[in-house]
Amino acid sequence: MKNIIELDLSYNNIENLDIYFPESLKKLNMSNNNIKNICFKNKLPNLELLDISSNPIENLNFYEIIPNIKTLKLNDNYNMENYLHFKDISYTEIKQILFQNTPDVILKKFNGNIIIKNESRHEKTTK
Repeated sequence: MKNIIELDLSYNNIENLDIYFPESLKKLNMSNNNIKNICFKNKLPNLELLDISSNPIENLNFYEIIPNIKTLKLNDNYNMENYLHFKDISYTEIKQILFQNTPDVILKKFNGNIIIKNESRHEKTTK
């Protein structure tokens, strides 16, 4: 498992992630699970794509762990009890952020990033 480049853990009903991923990982798909908090145990310097769409994400804290992230997929994260906040993702390598159907995303600090594609269209529904 040391040289894995792409890992697909989607549709596994994963709730908690308390695991060390291989540093060689470039693409990680954890979409369509039950993940509320993302907490990586080790630095992932080669990870470029992280797909955590369709999860009830409440907290993301990976800024120093994934320094070279280029694509972050957060689509369809409807069930957030707390709104998703990015405290500071300044000067990262993010090139694409997908927020489709994800309500109330707040970007506090986003300096020094060049966004090539930002798909953040969503319709806000009232209950």
